[in-house]
Amino acid sequence: MIDAHLHLQHLPDKRVLEEILRSASSRGLNLFFCNAIRIDDFEFLNELASGYSSVVPFYGIHPWASGKLEEGWDRGFEKFLKERVCGVGEIGLDRSKEIDLSVQTAVFRRQMEIAAIHGKPVMIHCVQAWGEMMPILREYAVRVRFLLHAFRGSSEILSEIMKLGGWVTFSWKLFKQKYNEPFEKVVKLIRQVHPGRFLLETDFPYVGAKVFSTLTAEQYFECIEETYRIAAEALGTEPDEFKERMKRNGKAFLHGTSDR
Repeated sequence: MIDAHLHLQHLPDKRVLEEILRSASSRGLNLFFCNAIRIDDFEFLNELASGYSSVVPFYGIHPWASGKLEEGWDRGFEKFLKERVCGVGEIGLDRSKEIDLSVQTAVFRRQMEIAAIHGKPVMIHCVQAWGEMMPILREYAVRVRFLLHAFRGSSEILSEIMKLGGWVTFSWKLFKQKYNEPFEKVVKLIRQVHPGRFLLETDFPYVGAKVFSTLTAEQYFECIEETYRIAAEALGTEPDEFKERMKRNGKAFLHGTSDR
C-alpha cells in the first residue's frame, strides 16, 4: 500500500510516528507521501526521509501559510528539491480562509514554476477555488505532473483534470462522509477516474477530533486499511490486485511514468 498524502511530522506524539514507520512494512505499507505545509516542516521532513526510505518528502507552502512568508522564501524552498526523490506539496488555493487570494495565487504559481524547473510532482490543495485553479492547471499541465489531493470537486472538473493528464486522491475522511457527501457520489467519481491516475490517502493526523480522541499507530493502520477496503469494494476489485495497482500508480506519479 501507499499513503499518498499525510503529515507525519505533525503527530503530537513522536513515539507514535516511530511506531508507524517501524511497523509499516509488516502491515503491507510501502510508501508515505509526507507533505509539508510550511517552511518550518522542511528540515524535519528532510531528516525523516534520510532515516526511512519509505518516506517521500513533499516540500511546499500550504495556502493557509502563504500570507506569512519572508522575502527570499522561494530560494530556501528550492534548495530542498535538489537532494533526493521528492515532490512539491502541499500547495494550492483555498477560499475558505481569510487570506488574500492574490497572495495565495502568487505563492502557488511560484511553487508550480519551481516544480516545473526541477521536474517534481506536485500535490495540490483546492477548496472553493476551482474557478481560479483550473486556468493555472491548464497553463502548467504540459510542464508539471500534478495531483489534486482529497478530491471533492464535480464530475465535470474531474473530467477536465483527467484530460489534462492530472491525478487525484480520495481520502479516508471522504469515505467516512466527514464532508457530508453522499457515498454514491463518491463511488461515481472513483469509477470515473482513469485507473492509472488515482491514489488513496489518509491525511493523518488530520482525521478530525470527532473521529479519534487520541492518536495511536493502530488507529492509523486501521484508517489506511479501511480506506483501501472501501475503495476496492467500490470498484469491485480484489484487495490484493487493488493494492498492487495503487503501488504501481504511486511510483508512476512519483517518477513520471503515467499514461497521460
